[in-house]
Amino acid sequence: MTHGHGGRIYEYAEKVGVTAHELLDFSANMNPLGPPAAALVAVWDHLPEIRHYPDARHRAVREAIGERFDLPIDSILCTNGAAEAIDIAIRYLLPGTVWIFEPAFAEYAHAAARSRCRIERLYLSPDANWNWFDVLYTAAVRPGDMIVLNNPHNPTGAMWTRAQVEMAIRFASERRAWLLVDESFLDFRDDEANHSVLSQAVVTKDVLVVRSATKIYAIPGLRFGFLAGHPSLIREIAEHRDPWSVNQLAQRAAAAAYRDGSFLKATHAWLARERAWVHSTWGRHKGVQLYPPSANYAFCRLADEIPVAKMLNAFAARGMFVRSCANYHGLNDHHIRFAIRLRTDNERLYDAFCSFLAAL
Repeated sequence: MTHGHGGRIYEYAEKVGVTAHELLDFSANMNPLGPPAAALVAVWDHLPEIRHYPDARHRAVREAIGERFDLPIDSILCTNGAAEAIDIAIRYLLPGTVWIFEPAFAEYAHAAARSRCRIERLYLSPDANWNWFDVLYTAAVRPGDMIVLNNPHNPTGAMWTRAQVEMAIRFASERRAWLLVDESFLDFRDDEANHSVLSQAVVTKDVLVVRSATKIYAIPGLRFGFLAGHPSLIREIAEHRDPWSVNQLAQRAAAAAYRDGSFLKATHAWLARERAWVHSTWGRHKGVQLYPPSANYAFCRLADEIPVAKMLNAFAARGMFVRSCANYHGLNDHHIRFAIRLRTDNERLYDAFCSFLAAL
């Protein structure tokens, strides 16, 4: 059973007495096709650079990001994963209150707490398809506050169009508040242009967008993300951060990965097939309420009669770990999230689930 952040593979390995490579980790949503070959080659070719300090300007990787997303490079701030991007944004802006749509990635609240910000939680309802519109318009957001919006939403997989997110931008702007949009999983969508507000963020001084290379390119051991916003705001934030937090190999790997368009195409084709398979299996099981996956993870509520804690322990005994959502605000121990992996792995998890139920 997992609590807190998923992907604690070395802890899982100790728990079941195997090596990390023998586990099937469904608790962290990494792209099973990664890392891209181009990223691995870049790490190998530039390995001698570890004898030097990293490029604190992040010049080469910002140029690659600029090409990939059609952004000016002075609107990009490279970070040690999405978590550092979130932390830097909150720590520099110091909002009076951080408004978080729950259930949510715990790092939003952790970053707010570290900066001693007040935290207000806005609870999304499955009965309303997890939509935030009505919930947001009841919030007493004040000047200097921050609203955090996650698209695609983690853990539920709910999605909003660019036009819908622009509603939140207007809402925040009218109240002179900040909007932080976390698009960490949006690269998994082949229609990301219909959902991203990157282009709006770079011309608007009260919007910041978080992106991550960690998940899409499967480089959590290197960690790379970035913050995008108006160049003047990005410049101010950059002056108040550690310039050495992004190591040189992470920069080289990310730069190569962002230029590998064929890897993205292969990812989108793989995910389309596997999402359809998840719908045809988990989605049709009478003991499962599956919420439609929009990225590379699936979120569901298991029937009340299923002993979930016992099930997760049975999975662990087989070397498989999924993400219990019991510690998410607004959810309970019957909610789980699991990564969508390669077909053989996906079949092993579903077979383990069906076998567990058959043995009850």
